[in-house]
Amino acid sequence: MKKLIILGSLLFTPSLYAQAFDQFVQGLQQDYFLVQTERGIELNNHIRVSKFGPLGRILSPDATATYNSKLNLISLHADLLTKNGGQYSIKDARLIRGANYAQTYYLSTIFHEMGHAELDVFVENERETEDSMLMHHYRNFLKPFYKSNFPKFNPFTVFHEHFGYYRSDLLDFLTNERGDVLLANGYNMFTKSCFLNPVLRKKLADGIALEEFQKLFVINTNVDPYRKRVSPRYVYVKGKDIDLMQAPHAKGILEQTHTLFWAYHQTMYGFPINQKDLVNRMNVSGEFKDSLSECRTRFWNQAQARP
Repeated sequence: MKKLIILGSLLFTPSLYAQAFDQFVQGLQQDYFLVQTERGIELNNHIRVSKFGPLGRILSPDATATYNSKLNLISLHADLLTKNGGQYSIKDARLIRGANYAQTYYLSTIFHEMGHAELDVFVENERETEDSMLMHHYRNFLKPFYKSNFPKFNPFTVFHEHFGYYRSDLLDFLTNERGDVLLANGYNMFTKSCFLNPVLRKKLADGIALEEFQKLFVINTNVDPYRKRVSPRYVYVKGKDIDLMQAPHAKGILEQTHTLFWAYHQTMYGFPINQKDLVNRMNVSGEFKDSLSECRTRFWNQAQARP
């Protein structure tokens, strides 16, 4: 028995988890313009990743990824993983979503499962102020809310899924927002090419300077900040859909909850806070920056050449 205990401790030492999340998180940082990555990277010290085994596929035949709190393990489809020195790591998020961005849903699914792990090893243990704030809110407000309105479910399980689906929705929202910004700016992200639309034609007609014309523009400033635009209503718990808004007086507590979820992710990952912030970050480091500048310069030169 003693040997088994020693073996178990060796199997779960942090050194064997090294870099399991590095590539994925760094890819997210590039795609979603994050300014913090420490929390996602720190999962390396606590959580393993592996491909689904035969039992895992029986238990979750259609899942892309799952989290097991007892094993501190995230299991994923083998196509999402790389293996080095006998240890698995999650691929760069940019490789997973692909050049045509057709598989971005994989990113939100993996980020969802990472959320379960973060709740398990950081939030529940109240590592940082934001963790303590979430646990205080859960104990004093969410737990009685869940128990009163969804008594068939374990309230902490509902909390886990609520947090996880918030993360999924956050990435999905920003994926769509990035695409909308590019499209409204006359940029095709799939072909990495520009086209002139009425907004750009007017800017050229008004005599915009080349340096400014080479940049992406904020399209809509009259919208709520992103913290108000991510608000999951449905969560999937133990094979059942829960409509959080069907509970009496749900709006107030859900708004408060999602504000705290946003604060957590803003501190731990540093997402853009609104469209202006997103556009500013895209203009500095976006993968479209060079091709956008090139084709916008061509349009600007053509406009200057006209009599």
